[in-house]
Order: sequence, then structure tokens, then C-alpha cells
Amino acid sequence: GKHRPSGQLVAGKRIEPPNTFESANNILDEIQSIQKVSHPNIVQLHDSFWESPQRFWMIMEYCDLKDLEEYIKQHNPNLMTKIRFVEMAASAIDYMHRQKEPVIHRDIKPANILIKSVAGIPTVKIADFGLSKVANFLPIEGQTLYMYTDVGTPGFKAPEFFKSEKKYTKSVDIFALGLLLLALVRFDAKKQTRSL
Repeated sequence: GKHRPSGQLVAGKRIEPPNTFESANNILDEIQSIQKVSHPNIVQLHDSFWESPQRFWMIMEYCDLKDLEEYIKQHNPNLMTKIRFVEMAASAIDYMHRQKEPVIHRDIKPANILIKSVAGIPTVKIADFGLSKVANFLPIEGQTLYMYTDVGTPGFKAPEFFKSEKKYTKSVDIFALGLLLLALVRFDAKKQTRSL
């Protein structure tokens, strides 16, 4: 669609959650996470609103080159381009983690990394903050901030998620980024032998 105030092309994400307090909180958490960050490699939120009590819209930056997996399959970029994509994602994650109230994404994977043409250059945009966590409470100095909720996509989850006590830190985003790099390096679009 077209964002009337700015005239920019935008993408609309329609959410039709079950009518529960918890699902409404999840939507608010996602908005809080994405509003706390402004980085060239993070998708921008333009607007959000309830169309009805059961339907919520997020109006976001439009990424014309689809998600990372589709881009890799269609364009088969060279190794240096793949590494540049991971560097952009790493820059965004580092930025999120360094905020006064850190934002931990908790679901870094190819489907949540969109690609946008910026001045003709394919540019990474981290998206989908639905499972993210804003650390709006800081641990005592010298202590580590731990999270305990089991979230994320199995193929990109850190080992901590598979222990009996699900206790992890923001490093789960870095682990997922490493798995993403491995998947990109090993994927050969011509042979289609591996999927991201």
C-alpha cells in the first residue's frame, strides 16, 4: 500500500489474535520492541492501529526483494554478498543489544530477515519482533540478564533452549546469526541441495 502521510510504499501486517489479554500483550510487546530501535538494518514501523477489536494492523517499511531465503534462491549471490548480509544483520543485532533497555529478538532466521533495494543495493532489514523481549528492567551491575521463555524456531535456536532449565541470555541472537551464516555459505541455489 501507500502511506498517505509520507507517500512511501509500505507493507501492512494484519494480526487477528485470539481475543485474549495475553495475545493483546504480545502485540503491544512487538510494537514496543520495534519502536525502541531505529537502525538502517531494522525494518521501520510507520504506524499501528486496531481496525476492530479482533483485527490489528502494523504499517511497516516495504521490502521489495522479499525475505532472505527467497532472495538467495532467486539471485544466487556470491559469497561476499552473503557475508555482507550477515554483517548488516550483525550490526542491527549489536545495536539492539547495546540499547539502554536492550532488545533481544529471539527469532533470528531467514524468514525474519527482509531484503530491500536501497539506491540499487540489496540491504538487510531485520523484521518480525513478535517474539522479542525488551529488557526494561536491568540486572544489578555485574549480574547477567536471563530469560526463561521457550521461543524461537527450532533450526535456529541456541543449545540453551534444549536444556531442562530454559535459561538464556541475549547471546541466543548471536548463536542464531552464526547458524544463519553457516546456512548461507552452504546453500547453493544452482543445485538447490540445501534449504535455508
